Amino acid sequence: MLYIHELGALSPKVAEVECVPIMRKLRAEHNYPLDMADIRQEFTKFFVTEQDIHMMERSLAQIPLTADAIVQMANSGEELYEIQNMQRAINMLNEIPLALLTNIQFAKEIFAWQEAVLNEILPILNSIPHIQTDEQRTIINDALNNIYAVLLRNSSRFGMHYIDIVSEQQKSRMQNLVESMEQGFFFKISLENQLKRTHFSDVIEHIPKDLFVRVESAYSQIEIIKRGVDVAYAANIRIVEWALVLYSFMKWMLTVKV
Repeated sequence: MLYIHELGALSPKVAEVECVPIMRKLRAEHNYPLDMADIRQEFTKFFVTEQDIHMMERSLAQIPLTADAIVQMANSGEELYEIQNMQRAINMLNEIPLALLTNIQFAKEIFAWQEAVLNEILPILNSIPHIQTDEQRTIINDALNNIYAVLLRNSSRFGMHYIDIVSEQQKSRMQNLVESMEQGFFFKISLENQLKRTHFSDVIEHIPKDLFVRVESAYSQIEIIKRGVDVAYAANIRIVEWALVLYSFMKWMLTVKV
């Protein structure tokens, strides 16, 4: 996609621009009438997988365990721990579960629906060049809109309803947290080292091993959570692209003469 790099970027105006190179590709690779091989070639790459759902569920289950582990470290009284940053990490983790849970439900809905809907898409697209009446046009538009409503979680406009699922906000949060952890986020860094911009790897040797091991364990758990968030976001972006390719097919079919 040329211009759609965020879940909220899809709109009819943007789709009109995005669909031009997609239509060119579709025309080059497929012929009318379409068959199921054409449909599967273009749409199955956007499918949600069982592995996607498993990773999201693993990530969701890991969040309370990781938050509890961080709370225990914060309450240990260890002077080398940066308590404020630990609280920030907990707050960041607490932003994830509701969006991720909703995303899992969405992913399961798509997973259960995605194979069957291909059998709807094929006759819809092949019928477009044969539209002759307003009634036929309305039937086709309604059928397409029903599919878009599922893909985009939105029956009122052509755009993804993303506010309650994993979006750029959660993805960025987890990316920032992982990067911060790699720089010793949970440890107090001396003013001297801060001024010298000393890399965390150069001060690790001064941290007791048992403290470092506990933080490394939390880091590994946070990475698991990040992977689930990344998988959820990638699945959502693929679904937006699915809607865009379907739109492009529709625009192509409108130009077919029979």
